[in-house]
Amino acid sequence: MYEPIGSVVVIDDSDFMLMIMGYNCLLDDKEYEYIGCLYPIGFESDTDIKLFNSDNIKEVLFKGYETENFELLEEVLIDMKENNVTAENLTEYEERIIHEEEEYDVL
Repeated sequence: MYEPIGSVVVIDDSDFMLMIMGYNCLLDDKEYEYIGCLYPIGFESDTDIKLFNSDNIKEVLFKGYETENFELLEEVLIDMKENNVTAENLTEYEERIIHEEEEYDVL
């Protein structure tokens, strides 16, 4: 399970609250499931970005907004993880998300 965008979490090595603002980031040949920023400050510069994985989440303080579109994205993210798809080769999955979102009239 993935936490939705906007969820506020605490991770293992910190007492800071982080807000999830994205998924699947590749940095220095290492893949991270989540991209977060400090809560309540938010994103101010690239030095504010925190990368982490689901196994680093110690506590979920607030769960972000969930819609059918999030459930669709979550299915794709889980499928990517199960098939070892990295952020470098997302094209097929991006097209799937875009195509399926068109069915919901979402940008």
